[in-house]
Amino acid sequence: MQKIAILSNVNLDILIQKLKKDYDVFAPEGYGQWFKYALQKDASLLEFGPQTIFLLMDGFALLENCTTDEEAQKETSAALSNAERLAENYPESIVFVSTIHIRHCSVAPENDGIRENRWCSLWNEQLPVVSKNRGNINLFNLAALIGETGAGGFYSDRMWYMGSIPYSVKGMGELARAIDEAILRSRQTPKKVLVLDLDNTLWGGVLGEEGAQGVTLGSSLMGAAYRDAQKHIREMKEMGVLLAVVSKNNEGDVMEIFERNPQMVLKREDFAAILASWDPKPESIRKLSGQLNLGLDSFVFLDDNPVEREAVKIALPMVSVAEFPKDVANLPETIRGIYLRYFYRSSTTAEDKVKTGQYQAEAARQREKDRAESAGTLEDFIRSLEIKITINEATDGQTDRIIQLTNKTNQFNTCTVRFDRQSYLAFRSAGNHHVYAVNASDRYGDNGLILVAMVTVDGDAAEIENFLMSCRVMGRKIEDAVIEAIENRLYEDGIRTLRARYVPTAKNKPVEKLWDTLGYKTAGEDGDGTKRYSKLLSGPGNAAILKTEWR
Repeated sequence: MQKIAILSNVNLDILIQKLKKDYDVFAPEGYGQWFKYALQKDASLLEFGPQTIFLLMDGFALLENCTTDEEAQKETSAALSNAERLAENYPESIVFVSTIHIRHCSVAPENDGIRENRWCSLWNEQLPVVSKNRGNINLFNLAALIGETGAGGFYSDRMWYMGSIPYSVKGMGELARAIDEAILRSRQTPKKVLVLDLDNTLWGGVLGEEGAQGVTLGSSLMGAAYRDAQKHIREMKEMGVLLAVVSKNNEGDVMEIFERNPQMVLKREDFAAILASWDPKPESIRKLSGQLNLGLDSFVFLDDNPVEREAVKIALPMVSVAEFPKDVANLPETIRGIYLRYFYRSSTTAEDKVKTGQYQAEAARQREKDRAESAGTLEDFIRSLEIKITINEATDGQTDRIIQLTNKTNQFNTCTVRFDRQSYLAFRSAGNHHVYAVNASDRYGDNGLILVAMVTVDGDAAEIENFLMSCRVMGRKIEDAVIEAIENRLYEDGIRTLRARYVPTAKNKPVEKLWDTLGYKTAGEDGDGTKRYSKLLSGPGNAAILKTEWR
């Protein structure tokens, strides 16, 4: 049962009892004492070891003794500082810190401005800044939840005056549901690709019949629903979701609407791939999977046609198929729901924001590879890319990306060991562990952080506990250069024996022979199929096609 802690500045006993049905819940004695867990590490909370901590702040209770904006500013700053210290004291936990909401209850002229709104903004606008300072802080949007439910139904004056309980039974139920969703989203592995139909999905009508200017798309009426949906899809792209099109259409017509219809929010360059043909959609999605070099289980498919959705469900059960709304007016909200269900992440990395460009550059590399292989050798192609590889001991700033890679990399992954923040930080902080982060770029662009190697040292021996690389850069001998560089570094540090493993899964066949090809000798096989390898390090090597640079 998952362990969570509920901290607050108000009485949330009713909520805690609800949550205890599904979670092992740490609840402090009394209420309103949340800051004591922030001011110093608490032995009882440390021993409990929560995977997730929720700090749920009631705005009225936080600022009820303030009478001026200056006092509110001071109180808010102090509380935010304590929230940051809370995350610092429990670095192996995900800490959700709520936004705040205050009902408009002061007696004052409307022309003076609503002070509750001003005071809430002091907290809510600074909270994202605090979350960037501490990588384990996530936002819990309590203010939005109250707004969606309605303050009148969320709060209870009677319960407040009877027991310092600000929320109604209905409010507590909504809060428990939102906590469930937050925990689920924080633990799920996001999908990678949103595959979209076009006709009656991105616009109304059939392109082949209506023409590029005649489809339903615009700033008013139902055309606005499609346009707003496109806005949300583009927002997803900016957060690292890859967009692709699979449409039964003439390719020329599709390109025309992207180029000539001014109402199109989405542009050709927003898509990693566009497949417009008359092939069955399951066949096109398979082709897309090969083109992007991504597993089908990382795809989500959206199509207005229930027959097409059913065809994909039957032929490609690994693909997630989203439901299309019966009323197009609900399409923008459906897109938002697809993001929350399949693609949500608490923050984005630098690599996420340029992912579409990386995959477009990869297509250019693949064309170059095809030309090189027809005219020369694979080594000629690799040298022509002018690849630059840098390696460093992992830094705090690389934590999110490394955790992301360990949880989504399947094909080039020798051991497939998954890490959440808690387990990763525990591994990295151990004195005999190394985490090496590898970045690569070439003449087509920067691939970002694409490889992670985790090593445990024991005397004059070491073992590669985890070795994984983004499938985007497979086939370029980058792994050979990195392993050689790590071997050389470990040899300089006195290591003479380096061990490695291959743990077979349904997806990591591409690395089955990795250690064999790099000169490692078989050292045994476990009952689960795990193959163990060993190599005696005899001095610095210089055999790899590519060279590396340590930073």
